[in-house]
Amino acid sequence: MKKKTTRRAPAKKTTRQTTRRASEQLLMLPFSFRRIVFITTAIALFLGVVVYFNKSDINKAVAGMSITQGLYDQARISLPKIDDAVSYNIYFKQKSAGTYTNVARGIPANLNAYTISYLKKGEEYQYKVAAVNASGAEFYWTDETDLTNIESM
Repeated sequence: MKKKTTRRAPAKKTTRQTTRRASEQLLMLPFSFRRIVFITTAIALFLGVVVYFNKSDINKAVAGMSITQGLYDQARISLPKIDDAVSYNIYFKQKSAGTYTNVARGIPANLNAYTISYLKKGEEYQYKVAAVNASGAEFYWTDETDLTNIESM
């Protein structure tokens, strides 16, 4: 006859929840020092590329404070008073150019004059003004006119 053996149930271990120290919790964050350095470097490179490719726009934005002002001219244009005009667009070009290559858009109709800046020194310019109605359509054009009051910035 075989002896029956009884199996004992394993003793249950009681576990106590422990709280980790703050220094241990910091080490468990998903960000490592190496990852932070990599992300910071990537952001700096991205900003460098953006600044490099927008250099001309940035130069124009700070040109009012820089010495490059002496390299350009400006001219003040009187705006017509047209009924139903919400705003004006001023088209201007070098006199030698065939088509209008520059435009100042959305000039409020309540202004009497507008100053065009950053004109090349020694060049002659022409302009024409278009009146814009409430639906955004240009409905009136002035004649092509020479810019005569060009002055240094």
